[in-house]
Amino acid sequence: MDRKNLLTTLVFSFASLAVLLFQYPAMEAQSFYGTIVGTVTDANGGVIPNATVTATNLGTNEKRSVKTNGAGEYRIVSLVPAEYRVEIAASTFKRFVQDRVTVQVNNTTTLDSRLEVGAATETVQVSSESPQLETESGSVGSQVEGQVVQQMPLNGRNTMNLLALVPGVVPQSSTQGAAAGNATIHTYVNGWGNYSIGGGIANESANFLDGAPNNMLGGNPPALILTQDMVQEFKVESGAVSAEFGRFGGGVINMTSKSGANAFHGSLYEYVRNTILNTNDYISNNEGKPKSPWHQNQYGAVFGGPIKRVKAFFMFSWENYSLHKAQGHAMIVPTQAMRGEDPNFAGSVVNHPIHDNSSKACPVANYGDANAPAGLAPGQGFIPASCIDPVSNVMKGFYAYPNQTPDAQGNNYFDQPLTGNDSYQYNGRIDYNLSSKQRIFGRYTIWHLQDIGQDDFKGHPGNSIASDYGATGNL
Repeated sequence: MDRKNLLTTLVFSFASLAVLLFQYPAMEAQSFYGTIVGTVTDANGGVIPNATVTATNLGTNEKRSVKTNGAGEYRIVSLVPAEYRVEIAASTFKRFVQDRVTVQVNNTTTLDSRLEVGAATETVQVSSESPQLETESGSVGSQVEGQVVQQMPLNGRNTMNLLALVPGVVPQSSTQGAAAGNATIHTYVNGWGNYSIGGGIANESANFLDGAPNNMLGGNPPALILTQDMVQEFKVESGAVSAEFGRFGGGVINMTSKSGANAFHGSLYEYVRNTILNTNDYISNNEGKPKSPWHQNQYGAVFGGPIKRVKAFFMFSWENYSLHKAQGHAMIVPTQAMRGEDPNFAGSVVNHPIHDNSSKACPVANYGDANAPAGLAPGQGFIPASCIDPVSNVMKGFYAYPNQTPDAQGNNYFDQPLTGNDSYQYNGRIDYNLSSKQRIFGRYTIWHLQDIGQDDFKGHPGNSIASDYGATGNL
């Protein structure tokens, strides 16, 4: 992508984000956020109205407060998936504090509390509690949290591979390995979402990233796969999915990207696979050739922290992926005689009529004929160039010349052509807390993929390179 096109893409994307910003009050994006609900009661089970419930994000220190209603119930909505501290205060009752309440993407966490009579300066601290069942939705779903996303070993670091951890998800073809090169050596975009969820047809599930649809046209494969270190968590739902979702068959996949926090965090990584670590492939070994080259590198960095503590945060990630590999190819290619470049058309004993492509008899110069070229041996014949089909004359230019003595199978050509993929991805996200009730965030991603076509004959026509460029933003 040249600078002009890149600049145009950036300007258009940020302009789109600006338009979305002005429309923010009308945006719900319920699929991205989580909710905490519960009922506050006294020691005798009586409800406590007008109690103050405050949820504090342990990473950013962002606070959200609500009051319980007449039935002692509360609901804190639109919470960014993270861990929270929940505090409940009411007059004549001790303060209730529950640490490390996990809020998950598109999920409702139930936290009921029972307050003890006492002074407001006294605190009842709850350090752990049994997980609450999801009672707000009838869908069948499983959550894969951030710690699991980060710690699971993934060959190729394709986050979509983690869908296989969820019950009811069955991976199909071309789902394994890096997003670039998932179809053995080339990129197959339909393989990115080729998972059957809840018995549904593969590649027909709905994909959401940070609350925005993340599907291509013509089926439902995901348009973007975030690098592993940029994913906070994700959830897979099937069955009686909420009515806010539509246009899918099978399930709903919700992924969220990471946001920054009040402390700076970062990491560097590289994963390597090299020729020296491999054994020889079957074909190269069978032909007595050395190991085929294999150079795979996946490296990057992630870094995030505060722009202004409690108010604004950033998160940035970068990853490069490069796979340049070869595999031995043994085959039969046209010999010099077959190309018509050798007057001694070896093995061609002219003892029956030869016809050209128009089914007319083709004059063949035989040994002893006055028009026969020099060098013909007894029993050999020569096919004039005028009798060679013009298509064949073109096709022979796509083949290399033999480079070895024919083996037992007749293969007279061997090569180890390089192929593979190159890709890079940049992610930038900024979160800003406008107030205790309003917050905005923006994420911008550039994802470049390039397939390296396999040139079996090194320099002959037929080598091809296919490239895809991607850019996306969310608010």
